[in-house]
Amino acid sequence: MDGANGSSRSFRRLLLRVRLALSSLVKTFGTGLMVFFPLIVTILVLNFVFASVEAILVWLFGLTNSVEATAGIMLVTLAIIFYGGYKIRRQEKWFMSRVDRFLAALPVVGSWYKVMRDLVDRLAGKDQKDMYLGVVEVPVGEGHVLAFVTRRDVMPDGTAMLTLFMPTSPNPTSGIVMFFPEDKVRKSHLSSDAAFAKIISLGLK
Repeated sequence: MDGANGSSRSFRRLLLRVRLALSSLVKTFGTGLMVFFPLIVTILVLNFVFASVEAILVWLFGLTNSVEATAGIMLVTLAIIFYGGYKIRRQEKWFMSRVDRFLAALPVVGSWYKVMRDLVDRLAGKDQKDMYLGVVEVPVGEGHVLAFVTRRDVMPDGTAMLTLFMPTSPNPTSGIVMFFPEDKVRKSHLSSDAAFAKIISLGLK
């Protein structure tokens, strides 16, 4: 009987040691993963950029059927992008205004461009009169999620309804649109830039 009890205690001690070893391995792996996480995200983003450029090159080559023409189009496009960045950095508003009017006038693309431009302007706070609450906290259980106010409407009964955009992490360009009464959300102390940084960094910043 004593031998059976001793074997049982030895087995439990062995299980405890295995559990502690596995827990230590998981924590070590998690720590290493967090160290390399920025590099992993950077690689994924670069892979997406390179894949997009490759897809554009293949599409252009299919249209032109010429390596020289494809390379020429890409060089001209890069030159325009760099020139536009240079003008924007110098705060030359006439250039930005002309580009804005040109893109907004394009068929089909123009309507999407105007919607995205208005959204970016509101989230960036360029048009202060449209920044009703900025960033808000939407209650979820005992916690909350961050969302950006994109619209505020007053109903016939006097209730204020907010249209909210809740980005996903770490890619804030996608998300969901929600509609909440104004008194059901809390105003956040975060600025739009700080909220974006927190979302993109998975809450690390």
